[in-house]
Amino acid sequence: MTLLGILCVLNLLLLLGVVRRVRQQSTSPQPAQGPGIGDEIAQFSAQTTRNEEVTADTIQDGTVVAFFMPNCGPCHEVMPRFIEYAKAPGTATLAVMLSANSDSADDLRRLESVTDVVVESFLGTVATAFKVKSTPTFVTVMDGKVKQLGLPEINENVPA
Repeated sequence: MTLLGILCVLNLLLLLGVVRRVRQQSTSPQPAQGPGIGDEIAQFSAQTTRNEEVTADTIQDGTVVAFFMPNCGPCHEVMPRFIEYAKAPGTATLAVMLSANSDSADDLRRLESVTDVVVESFLGTVATAFKVKSTPTFVTVMDGKVKQLGLPEINENVPA
């Protein structure tokens, strides 16, 4: 009987410790979830695959900046839509290929045929400036800030 009582008290103490730990974790701040509407684009400098410099200041208003990664299923699904968008008259785009490898050569050629492309690591200067946490990510820039998230419809930027 005494042993059972000791085990019950020990079990209760362990349970209280677990509850305390769960409460601490649930009140800790959550990591940033990526870019948000109105976020300012931090200063950065990067080279395109055509050796042109791109900075936060050289991105025109209305430019859609797309972030892709090789071996990313959703990236491969939406890339053709982005390429069609980039081909449309009156659009300004920039593609950023994160963690490119030999498997991404075809994607790079397809993107380079319609827009400037920056290749960098996942934590590169452009991805960090835009607070990118996942791919694909599409950010429309206006006045150095995030105006819109997601890929706009092709007909939104075509002159009437």
